Amino acid sequence: MEVLIETQNGKIFKCVKCEAIHVEYKNLNFNLKEEDFWKFASYIQNLDGEEWILRNKTSNFKRKIIIPVGSHFFNALLDGKELNELRSLLNFKKDSAFFQQTIKAGGLEFTSHLN
Repeated sequence: MEVLIETQNGKIFKCVKCEAIHVEYKNLNFNLKEEDFWKFASYIQNLDGEEWILRNKTSNFKRKIIIPVGSHFFNALLDGKELNELRSLLNFKKDSAFFQQTIKAGGLEFTSHLN
């Protein structure tokens, strides 16, 4: 596994054998093909957390940002701070030299991203 980026509560790494990109954030794990990873990252970056907090303000859930994951019976729950941290973790550019070196050539093994 090659670590692409890491924050206090998360990590993105790529399997050199299967080429899947794995996103770990707190107790969540997403295993994605590269194309799906970029779709997921874009979805999270564009998610209106404040809108979902308002929509779900009367919900019994502590975390008001509800993200469906894979099926109708499983959701990831985040609060505003967690959404921002996940965005920070996913915020690197597909065409950046860092990503190209790491994904394509395996040039960097570990990069720290401080919040």
